[in-house]
Amino acid sequence: RIPAYYLPDGQIVVEETAEKALEAARKINPDLRAEDLRQDEDVLDTWFSSGLWPFSTLGWPDLDSED
Repeated sequence: RIPAYYLPDGQIVVEETAEKALEAARKINPDLRAEDLRQDEDVLDTWFSSGLWPFSTLGWPDLDSED
């Protein structure tokens, strides 16, 4: 799943793990508990990442690349 976590007030933190997300969220609101965060339900799949392959191999975002 996408590592984005929603706070009750609608703000979003993005971290590698739920534990790190809670740490980041507590910098915004120290009273938050783990159950207050909701992880984004979407997933990134192989089709999504394979669609990025041409961009990453052909020099994007460096438009002046000679590759």
